[in-house]
Amino acid sequence: MSGETIIIEENNLLNLSNDVRDASTSPNHGSSPESLSSSTSISPNRNQITTITGQLTELNKGITDMSHKMDQFLAVNSKVVEDMNGKIDKFLDSSGKVVETNDKLLKFNQKLVVWYNVVLSSFIALSIAIYLRR
Repeated sequence: MSGETIIIEENNLLNLSNDVRDASTSPNHGSSPESLSSSTSISPNRNQITTITGQLTELNKGITDMSHKMDQFLAVNSKVVEDMNGKIDKFLDSSGKVVETNDKLLKFNQKLVVWYNVVLSSFIALSIAIYLRR
């Protein structure tokens, strides 16, 4: 860029900044480019650029810090989710073992009922046989 282009760009930035400032205090009055001299626009504009650059640097630092904190949060959150998944898996394994044990107990109980019926039937048959012999 040539020196003239830089000055024009600086004037445009200053005018825009002034227009925004004027619009925020009194919306019907803005500064026009003709009302500003080039000598007054260069110095304040550079100060504004320096100020804005500093603010952008601080904003960038804040965003970087927030990004770092978000990464830490996500890492902790990921660990918590992983731990919970592990606990859920253990619970499901335990539940599966409980169901398996319950099935075994049910089958054993069914066998006991069958044997109870066999023994009871045998006892009744034996009792009838003994009674009939007398």
